Amino acid sequence: MDINIDKQYNISSSKFKMLSSTSGVGSVVTTKWGGFIMPLTINEWAFIRALTESINNPANSQYTNKDHQAATGAEIVDDERFIKFLQAKKDFVNLKCFAAIPHVELNGANYIDYKEHPLYKEQELKSRELHPDMFYIPAVDFPKWFISSKSELKRIDEWFDLWKHEAFTKGGQKLRHNDGKEEYFAPPRDPHGPTLRKFKNQLNDPTIYRPLSPVSLVLICENGHTSDIDWYNYFCAYLDGKKREMTSEEGFDLFGYACDNHCTVNGKHSLKWIMNRNQSESWGTLKCEYCNKSVSLAGIMNLKVFCRGEKPWEPYQGQNWVPSHERCMNGHSRSVMQVAMVTSNSIYYASSQSSLYVPLSWTSQGGVKLQGDAYDYLVELQNRYARKLTRKSDLTKEDFITSLGYLVDAADADGYSIDDNEAEAITIEFLGISNEVDVVKTYRLEEFKVFVNNDNTPEVNRKFEFNDINMREFKNDLLIEKFRYLL
Repeated sequence: MDINIDKQYNISSSKFKMLSSTSGVGSVVTTKWGGFIMPLTINEWAFIRALTESINNPANSQYTNKDHQAATGAEIVDDERFIKFLQAKKDFVNLKCFAAIPHVELNGANYIDYKEHPLYKEQELKSRELHPDMFYIPAVDFPKWFISSKSELKRIDEWFDLWKHEAFTKGGQKLRHNDGKEEYFAPPRDPHGPTLRKFKNQLNDPTIYRPLSPVSLVLICENGHTSDIDWYNYFCAYLDGKKREMTSEEGFDLFGYACDNHCTVNGKHSLKWIMNRNQSESWGTLKCEYCNKSVSLAGIMNLKVFCRGEKPWEPYQGQNWVPSHERCMNGHSRSVMQVAMVTSNSIYYASSQSSLYVPLSWTSQGGVKLQGDAYDYLVELQNRYARKLTRKSDLTKEDFITSLGYLVDAADADGYSIDDNEAEAITIEFLGISNEVDVVKTYRLEEFKVFVNNDNTPEVNRKFEFNDINMREFKNDLLIEKFRYLL
């Protein structure tokens, strides 16, 4: 299926893939046409912006999550327990709710079927229409250097400028590529690579052009930044004899390099990426089509350049091809980037947190407050331990409390009534264990206790239900299935 216009320029990606360890904001996603795109920061996602605006609107201060969902059309995931966990673990103190990533299918022509989405239909019943932006994740092309069918190497903005403004003569008529219309430059098109196929529309130039081929090498740093290699500066620096400096572990200022070795014919080099078909392992050669000077790409994987903190997933407002950047340091020195294949796993790996959905009301909140018999028994143990120390000075608190055995039974024998939770709290207090809570362990323990301590659903909840399983029947079913498989 051909993609011939920007509205078709869609990638089918489920909500589960976007939440995986290999996808998400800042990852590189392979497209159907053979290029690569990078999902933008969530601040650019329309449904996130809509929810944020609704939550921050003073007029909506009394809104519940259901109210915000009804007002925006976005789907809110109700998981208060996970929100509190992230507030504590990640210090996301301003986190209010979760928004579900819309899962929308593409039709045969690669258009989004957003009008079939349940959220769209729900809003339609209220005589409201949701904008298509609410149903997709915005992304930019990355890497941003592309090679044409004639081996020409340029940045995407340079190709786009040619697409819009370069004129050519055909049949005595001055034309621009697809009339210079931006929507036909998707995926990035080679204005010098026409095909024999035509659009069936009223364009003065109805030619369908070939897609450009993206360069497959990028730069990454240990602080998470990603950059294109500045191939023009690389070409000039190499001509100036800087090859050794560019591969030094100390780093090289490639992005700030002053290109004084200009083309003697045109003033500025016009680069071509010439592949060496006789050496499959070679990256080829960069060559200026005017002055014929050339630079070998042998050893390009050893390139080491200073990082300028680029974040392509956070472009400047209205300039999707211009990544924002920040100061990037490694201690007191500038961070050094290394080369990676765009398909490498080293470019992106998500820091993820997983959770089992458990209603907050089903978990125990906070620690156990010692009172009554529990508090009295703690005092008894402290006094008893102090007396024993006078006779055995090397007795540790750990050895003493271990000698008591199961603390609930020990307390009962001494005339005190406590339960398991109180016994645990007494032990922690007696041993002087830090009150710092291991947030992750506590979170997982809550989940474990809910599943272990309940034989049926504690209360009605359409998102969560216990079902008892007869393990004997379950095992028999497994044996039958295994027997069928063997047959």
